[in-house]
Amino acid sequence: MPQDFAWWSGLTLTDAKKGLESVRDQLSEIAVDGRSYWHAESATPPVLKEPVVHFLPNYDEHLIAYKERSAAFDRERIEPIGARENVLFNHLVLLDGRVIGGWRREQGKTEIEVTLIARLNAAEKKALNAARARLTKYLEASADE
Repeated sequence: MPQDFAWWSGLTLTDAKKGLESVRDQLSEIAVDGRSYWHAESATPPVLKEPVVHFLPNYDEHLIAYKERSAAFDRERIEPIGARENVLFNHLVLLDGRVIGGWRREQGKTEIEVTLIARLNAAEKKALNAARARLTKYLEASADE
């Protein structure tokens, strides 16, 4: 979105739009929920064979770098159980690139508390537990240094 490009670059919205227009023939436009997103053809994401979970810090660029963040959430998954907005004040848990909850830990401890705002199937739970185990192992190794 031009607004995000302006946000990232520090350009005015007018200059960001001019910049996008100058390379328009090198980009593809995708409309999602009435919003335009631009990408290079080489940026086509791979097809995932199994769920991928990431634990990110709360100010990670994945979410904070965008002014309009609705694409980071799958409303069909979270509305039925009620999104708890305070999850965004935690670090983030992503499933296949979309926010499914938050995580936190107490200072000096390696135990990770997860708050989900989406229901997970068995494969997704397995991916969540594997990602939590990797982060815990990293925190334990860091604590030993």
